[in-house]
Amino acid sequence: MTSDPKRPDAPAGPGTLLLGLLITAAVGVGLYFAVASLVPEDLPHEPDPSFIDTVFASKTMIACTRIVVLAIAAYIAASIVYRVSKRQFIRAAAGVEVDLREAAEESVQKAVELRQLLGEQLEFNGELHEAITERDDQISELIDYIELLHQDLGLDEDRVDADDEQDPER
Repeated sequence: MTSDPKRPDAPAGPGTLLLGLLITAAVGVGLYFAVASLVPEDLPHEPDPSFIDTVFASKTMIACTRIVVLAIAAYIAASIVYRVSKRQFIRAAAGVEVDLREAAEESVQKAVELRQLLGEQLEFNGELHEAITERDDQISELIDYIELLHQDLGLDEDRVDADDEQDPER
């Protein structure tokens, strides 16, 4: 059975299992050498040791400390292998659960909404451009009409301006 990368609950592929076996073998070899050297052969002896020196310099205390450290290391290694085999390590590292599928769907939904909003704004801008162009045409027509009226009435703009300067009350 092959693994499906789209499904987080799919079984691990052969590469993941091989990695798990290699890590387990490395931990096993490390445990063998660690157990063989758990108890030190000889410790320095002081002529008059205190109670603390006696407790912490004992072979039993050193062996127990080493066993605890190795147990913690083995637990961490087994936990990593388990999470990698279940494809949980990337999604749920350090106690933070991340649902990639929901995050991707949310991002796509936001992109669709933004694209729709952009389309609406482009349409609105096009309508504004058409309205402005139409108003410009109307203003040009009005200016042309006013100039024709001036010509029909025989009003010359220069003469009207000169009359205004001579008779400011007008």
